[in-house]
Amino acid sequence: MADNLISKMEAAQRHLDMAIYLTFLDKDPLPIHTIAMAALGVLQDLADKKGVLSQLEDMIRPEKLECFRSKVRQKSNFLKHADRDPNSFIEPLTGFSNDAVILNCIEYFDVLGGELTPYMTQYRWWFCAMYPHLMLEGRLRTFMETLKFDQPGDRSAVGEVALESSRRDGGSL
Repeated sequence: MADNLISKMEAAQRHLDMAIYLTFLDKDPLPIHTIAMAALGVLQDLADKKGVLSQLEDMIRPEKLECFRSKVRQKSNFLKHADRDPNSFIEPLTGFSNDAVILNCIEYFDVLGGELTPYMTQYRWWFCAMYPHLMLEGRLRTFMETLKFDQPGDRSAVGEVALESSRRDGGSL
């Protein structure tokens, strides 16, 4: 029976990989957000218990950090609850809202000692390529040099490369 049990880290990893997979296929951002926020909730709780923080503070420009954090939290409660505002509406999610959540999850997963999947590695690179204006120059350069991915592009193009890379490396969703 113990062989079938799923740890919190594995559950977060599986949620995160699926959110990345769906993002690269340019699927509906609402369920992607819900899936990614489920992973983020677990990872933040685990990080709090260990007394560690996400590594984003090292990657995001200080003047952009609060905006980044705000975007991460922006829509989650609307998608989870209707007790206080049953008749309310939200504007459509932007790509950045989910992108910020997914990157935050990857950083927490990494700092907690999880082994990054090919999806996570590809996504990190893609995020840096898409949002270089958010990154500290020295940190971005160092980070980019550690990655093995060299084909920037839009979500679907990067998604195809990520999916192919995952298949070659034995990954599956």
